[in-house]
Amino acid sequence: MSDTDIRMQHIGLETASSAPSPAAPSLAAADPGMDGGTGGISGSLDACGPRRISGWLHDAADPANRLEFEVLADGVPVAEGMGARFRQDLLDAGIGDGKYSFDIPIPSVLFDDKPHTIEVREIRTGILLAGCPSSLRAARGR
Repeated sequence: MSDTDIRMQHIGLETASSAPSPAAPSLAAADPGMDGGTGGISGSLDACGPRRISGWLHDAADPANRLEFEVLADGVPVAEGMGARFRQDLLDAGIGDGKYSFDIPIPSVLFDDKPHTIEVREIRTGILLAGCPSSLRAARGR
């Protein structure tokens, strides 16, 4: 396991009993100088597929705080973790100490040859990362 704390949830998307999550506010900008009314939280979904989901999230009001995130597929939570990996580009951009990224494997429940809408949000506030939603179709047997 990497320095990103990953906890996968095994949820059958077709049989999930929970209703889709309510719409969350979207991040207006990932620019560290603009929080778009998000209370200082910024971030981005940088990649979604073919094998991994990656991005970053940062709280300008509390840069030492490592934020937890949740991955939703079609409105259903399928994974969660913490943005704590170092990325030089974040440090170079003046985003705290650069330790705000995540890179997780695509949850196995999504390898079903079906299209999915992927969203990543900060858990405490529900704020969606810039770059959401994203589309994913993962082939079976991978």
